[in-house]
Amino acid sequence: PYLASDETELLKANAEGITFMNSSGDSGAASCDGPTDSASNNLAIGGLAVSYPASSPEITAVGGTAISYPAGFGPTYWSTTNGVLPNGGTAQNAPLPETGWNDDLEISAADPQDYPTPLSVQEGYAIVSSGGGASNCSVQNVDFSSCVSGFPQPSWQTVTVPGQPDPTTRLVPDVSLLASPNFPGYIYCTPVDQLSSTAPYDTETTSSCGTGTAADITTSVNGIGCSQTTGLCTVDPALVGGTSASSPIFAGIVTLLNQYLGSNGLGNINPTLYSLAETPSNGAFHQISTGSNVVYCEGSQPTYQPLDLRCPGASGTTGSFGYQASSADSATFQATTNLTPTSVPAGQTATATLTITPVNGSTQSFSFTSSSCSGLPTGATCSFSPATFSLDGTDAQNVQLTITTAANMALPSGAQTITVTGKASGSGASHTTTVSLTVITTNQSFTITPASATYLVNVGGTASVVLTVAGTNGFVSGSGSGAATALAIQYTCPGLPSTINCNPGSNPATISINPTVSIVTQGVTAQLKHPGGNRMFYALLLPGLFGVVFLAGSRRRGVRMLSLIVVLGFSTMWLGSCGSSGGNSQSNSGTPPGTYTVTITGTTANTPTGGTALTASTTITLTVNAQ
Repeated sequence: PYLASDETELLKANAEGITFMNSSGDSGAASCDGPTDSASNNLAIGGLAVSYPASSPEITAVGGTAISYPAGFGPTYWSTTNGVLPNGGTAQNAPLPETGWNDDLEISAADPQDYPTPLSVQEGYAIVSSGGGASNCSVQNVDFSSCVSGFPQPSWQTVTVPGQPDPTTRLVPDVSLLASPNFPGYIYCTPVDQLSSTAPYDTETTSSCGTGTAADITTSVNGIGCSQTTGLCTVDPALVGGTSASSPIFAGIVTLLNQYLGSNGLGNINPTLYSLAETPSNGAFHQISTGSNVVYCEGSQPTYQPLDLRCPGASGTTGSFGYQASSADSATFQATTNLTPTSVPAGQTATATLTITPVNGSTQSFSFTSSSCSGLPTGATCSFSPATFSLDGTDAQNVQLTITTAANMALPSGAQTITVTGKASGSGASHTTTVSLTVITTNQSFTITPASATYLVNVGGTASVVLTVAGTNGFVSGSGSGAATALAIQYTCPGLPSTINCNPGSNPATISINPTVSIVTQGVTAQLKHPGGNRMFYALLLPGLFGVVFLAGSRRRGVRMLSLIVVLGFSTMWLGSCGSSGGNSQSNSGTPPGTYTVTITGTTANTPTGGTALTASTTITLTVNAQ
């Protein structure tokens, strides 16, 4: 509510020549959070934010840097004795190698950012880094409970921030100076308050630097007597930092400029600063190419803010957000638009425009693959157009990101934050941006229609049923020979009698919109069964026995006739035995002639766990005639 009146006064002050400096904050990309909060395990819960009034276009926002470790230390830049410079300092050679100030990373012995542990920071998480990012909350909803938009980007500020979805907002900080209390920190001496035993007011008789000797100052700087648990000190430490230190230092620089120019006031100095920065050769500024103000945050928080201001990840998890410094030959990488639509039924697609802008004339090449997206729900894929390109050093390159979801995928819970990573060729740094997508129940479906409603076959014949698949809401894509279903379909014929088979072919799951299903009827069959071994042996002996009988001599005709009768009698018995046991054949009458109703069902194949298969059915009439 007070912002509008403040802005009016700031505009008046600028018009009268007054320059305002303000610290960008010490909570990294989460300016709504304090440095520590045990209730949230020191994780940011206030969302992506910058601080006001630093975000005002009428303010020069001052951020923080730190000396790169270990590159910025040692004899190259520092003398071990005073008096190297005329003013008695120990610094030698400039500029010092700097990095983005961030003590917000997890502190551990193995962490390269684990400088001598700050007294105020415990092992674990902390929120101590240079504030900065895009203005996003100068306009709020009617009850001031949620952010709507930020200050518009001033005409003199033509840069972009990687990962910021809206390139038309005011960005902070404008300049940065050394701010880390660890590397190097600012030494100062001030009286220490001691409660008087005789008066109801404080007396200030003891210096935080003791008597001013090197030993006293070292004691104070190192925080001897300070508790890392409570942060309380018996002697106030004389080493400080933060953007609350870098901001007044820059104010001193502006004061010197006023003095040098003989000016009564420079007013809003930002347009001049950005003009100077456009010509790096003048030495007014040097670019910070490493470091970040990324902070750890609690997933999905805060729930009352828009999705693009929330911490990535599911509730109860630890995520991170913030901004990386750009290298001298690099690019800014951002989602210029969020996914459209932000909520899609399963089976639909959403698109977003990514913008890659060259920094300092970069001509690096970029390439994207399906693995460039992380955080995709199972069943979703991403693609890019163009997938490869090279920057021309001047113009921004737009890339269309497409997220494709499967109709039978398992539905994720809530919005999913998808991180897109762009990796430049060679030694170029990776850049990331995020988009958010919600997947809801599918609205896709399909139907199958046979080429004919009736089919006539003889027993043992096959009816080839050609189907036509039609879909809704994108289930069938393409046309002509290029048409295909979004998901492979498996065809079956439930409820068929045992004498009719359904054969979908050698590849039962297909994306064809004109698959063929064969309905195969069973033909009539008969099979001869041979008798047992002994009886077959006797049957084979019969001709031989005849020969023996007829060739055998006999003196009397009566005897020969009697022998013949006996042989024929036994032969008749044997022949009867050959066919009397087990039958002589087995027959199958095939599919009984008649009319059958055949149901053909198509079901989407390879449904993931928790997903929902799509299905459709049709029927045909099959008439089977006798052979």
